[in-house]
Amino acid sequence: GRWMILEPYQGRADELSVGRVLSVALATSAEKQPLTDAAQFGLDSPKMVVKADDKVFTFGMFNPVGGQQFVVHENQVYTLDSKYGESATVQPLEFMDKRPLAKDEVITGFDFGALEQWENTNLNVDKTDDGKWKVSAASKYKPNPNQAEMNDWFVNWTELRADSVEPFIPSRQPQPYTLVKL
Repeated sequence: GRWMILEPYQGRADELSVGRVLSVALATSAEKQPLTDAAQFGLDSPKMVVKADDKVFTFGMFNPVGGQQFVVHENQVYTLDSKYGESATVQPLEFMDKRPLAKDEVITGFDFGALEQWENTNLNVDKTDDGKWKVSAASKYKPNPNQAEMNDWFVNWTELRADSVEPFIPSRQPQPYTLVKL
């Protein structure tokens, strides 16, 4: 039930970005004419092709008079607002979902054991079946977490949104990390 990017990166796609691209299928145009000369509209070497199921939209050059873009669909040439073509010409990384969690993913716990300050205690924070947060650690100190503060802190994870994303390039040296349990 969600859009995924398969190439050149893999991950969840941003639903709004995908929606902008697919909105071309709902676009209307005041002008329509049969495609007789692809070169006349810059469609012999298209700027972009959008395929949605069995529908194909081929984007050509911009109309020098009105600034709209020529788009061919089912052998008909339409002039469409440039926003339809522009929405699909962003870099592939910009199509990645900037949220660390999908809407339907629910955090059930965290394993902080790989962080330097907690590696000797194997600190885990988990949500129990009755919705309370429980801290487990291999030490004498057994904290009793404030449930309201824990809920506030963990709810923020569902609302996080990154400004940008980058491909992950693993290094040869081990890095500290936190495991998010879903």
